[in-house]
Amino acid sequence: MNRHATRKLPVGAPTGPAEQGGPFGAPSAIPSCEAGGRPGAFCLHPAGVEQLCARLREQEDLLDLTDGAIVVHDMAGLVCYWSRGAESLYGWAAEQAAGRQVHDLLSTRFTGSREAVYRELKDRGRWGGELVRTRRDGGVITVASRWALQRDDGGRPVGTLEITYDVTGRRQAQELASYQAFLLANVNDAVIGADVEGRITEWNPAAESIYGWRAGEVLGRCLTEVAELGISGSEGERISASLQREGRWRGELKQRHRDGGEVTCDCAVISLAEQGTGQGCVIVGQDITGRKRAQAQNEAALEALRESERRLRLQFEQMPIACVLTDLERCIQSWNPAAERIFGFTAAEVNGKSAHGLILPKEITPELDGRWQSLTAGEAIGQHVHENLTKDARTVICEWTYSPITDRQGKATGVLAMGTDISDRQKVEAALREERERMARELHDSVTQALYGLTLFADAGSRQAECGNLEQACQYLSRISETSVQALKEMRLLVYQLRPAALDDQGLVGALDYRLSAVERRAGVKAQLVADEDITLPASLAEGLYRIAQEALNNVLKHAHAARVVVELRGRDGMAVLSVTDDGQGFDPEAVCQGGLGLISMRQRAEQMRGTLTIGSSAAQGTRVAVAVRLPERWRQQGAGSLPLEGEA
Repeated sequence: MNRHATRKLPVGAPTGPAEQGGPFGAPSAIPSCEAGGRPGAFCLHPAGVEQLCARLREQEDLLDLTDGAIVVHDMAGLVCYWSRGAESLYGWAAEQAAGRQVHDLLSTRFTGSREAVYRELKDRGRWGGELVRTRRDGGVITVASRWALQRDDGGRPVGTLEITYDVTGRRQAQELASYQAFLLANVNDAVIGADVEGRITEWNPAAESIYGWRAGEVLGRCLTEVAELGISGSEGERISASLQREGRWRGELKQRHRDGGEVTCDCAVISLAEQGTGQGCVIVGQDITGRKRAQAQNEAALEALRESERRLRLQFEQMPIACVLTDLERCIQSWNPAAERIFGFTAAEVNGKSAHGLILPKEITPELDGRWQSLTAGEAIGQHVHENLTKDARTVICEWTYSPITDRQGKATGVLAMGTDISDRQKVEAALREERERMARELHDSVTQALYGLTLFADAGSRQAECGNLEQACQYLSRISETSVQALKEMRLLVYQLRPAALDDQGLVGALDYRLSAVERRAGVKAQLVADEDITLPASLAEGLYRIAQEALNNVLKHAHAARVVVELRGRDGMAVLSVTDDGQGFDPEAVCQGGLGLISMRQRAEQMRGTLTIGSSAAQGTRVAVAVRLPERWRQQGAGSLPLEGEA
């Protein structure tokens, strides 16, 4: 069988009016019983189809030269003719297609309704449009099809001539172009096309929004005239060099809006020559002005945060009190230099370790557990004093304040403990308590006793006077006078001791002179101070020497009954020598109790300064108390008059 599907009409086939069954009520092809009922043999009615196929056979060679697919089918859609173009387009040979229902064979899909297509074909005698068909290999193609209705001599429709061309590529290109146009119209990035001379050929809606120019206002104009797109001058040369070298350029450009405002865009410039699509370039720009502004604000805020952190870190490191930051497991996270000085551990030695057993004695752990629960609940704890351990196994007393560190939700994430070493302060407070107790004893033992004695002498004198015993009364009056004078001396001494010492303000020499003026000279004792010119001492030695001189002068007032006292301060051979000499009644040093006359405190102070204390005295010959201390090495290397001021380290 050739590709022409025409057959002779079998004997007895109907030749009368058209039978129902085709799209237009035309007779359908009736399967033939000839040839043993072999499939593919059809009776085609009416005879006009035979005439059409005969003409096609005559023009077969010419028809096979066309690019299109030519198919003839009868009014039932059964294939009568199948050209070589149809074989090539659809993949079915003529023998395979002959007698098959064309739309079933090719799974034809109409753009509209099938009924509308055949109605137009019947009314107008022709139809044209696009169809979607499936090739033999399963590929789906889009074809442009033109149909012509064939009629017999009586004007009755007998078949359809169909010429079809594959437009799949064109349709895909149209769809791609439509899709690209849709993207250009809806993307947020500016897309600008320019020819080789820099004239604008494309300007999408996003470019209108970013730069303020409408497409109609800029098409055909030069890029540099429109938005100062930042591709002129040295920047333009750099971009051109990159385009020539790599075919593209990417970077940020400072550009200008139509209203004069600055616009920052992240741009990509692509050479069309490199893409094989012609000359010129495409510029794709994303407006990042807001992002850059936000970045600048974020950078400023971040820098302010970093500066604040630096200040806090500086304060943390320079604070004179220990600052210890721990997590909720009580492991140390931060440890400032003050903590290093107080406890002796470096930050590297304690970071990540538990404070308990390190600087906190284990004995106080139960006591701190209750406070820790309050801290983790977000409550601060005020001053709390307890002992702490140091690296060299010493014990220091610290006053602590605990504050929880919380996140934005108020949940505790750590604890900041700030501690002050109050060991020295407690020693001072203990010394002050001791001094107050001593003053109380002094008042009781001296002034109070003297005042009580005055009342006794006054009562006794009054009784003697009433009895007329004037001589005895005068003796009591004399005793009253002596006792009151002594009480006045002791009271002045106690009042002076209650006043702030002038040692810090005037140095040792000034403090000694102030003491002699305020106490001894006012008590009627001729007091003299002899000191080397500009002698100065370390603060610790100056205070120790002053306290020894003070105790010695107290003894002069209380016990010596001296008329004259001389205080000397000399510096020689790396030594400082202080002496207090009076012309009083003296005493036997061997006979004096070890605890009397303040000798114990003077000896203790001398030993603390690694000095020596000597006392020389005899009855009616006065007394000399002298203490000699060696100056530290760096003080001895400096000459007299050039020593550092007292209090300097």
